[in-house]
Amino acid sequence: MKMTRRFLLILAMLVTFVPTSRLAFAADKPPAKADGKGEGKSDPKNDARKAELQERFKARLSQIREAKKAGTIGETSDGYLDFVEAKDKTLQSVVDDENADRKELYTLIAKESGATVETVAQRAAKRNFERARSGEYLKQSGKWTKKA
Repeated sequence: MKMTRRFLLILAMLVTFVPTSRLAFAADKPPAKADGKGEGKSDPKNDARKAELQERFKARLSQIREAKKAGTIGETSDGYLDFVEAKDKTLQSVVDDENADRKELYTLIAKESGATVETVAQRAAKRNFERARSGEYLKQSGKWTKKA
C-alpha cells in the first residue's frame, strides 16, 4: 500500500511539472509505423534541408507579418498563405515562395512521421490559427474572418 501511494505521488508530481504544450504536442504525433519508417526516424539530409527552409522562412517573416498586419494576406485552413482580396504583385513572389517552402517542409515531415502531407499541413494550419495575432485574417470553409 505504501509503495502505491508513493508511486502515485511521484506520478502526480511529474505530471504537474511537465509543460502542457509538450504533452499536447506528443499526443498530436502519429504513432511510429511497424516498418520502422515512422516517428523518430530522421534523415540527416532532411534535417539539413529543414534547417535551410527555416532560414528561408525567417528571411521572409518580416514581410509576411507586415502584409498580415495590413490585411493583405492571411492564413488558410489548409496550411498556406493567400491573398484576402486582390493579389498584390509586389507580394506575389513572397507568398508563392512561402507556400512552396511550406509544402516542401510538410512533405519532409510527412515522410518522417508516416502522416499524409495534407494532415501535416492541417496541423500546421491549426497552430498558425492559434498563433495568429488580433486583426489578422484567417480563411476557413472559403470565408475570411478577422481574428478578434
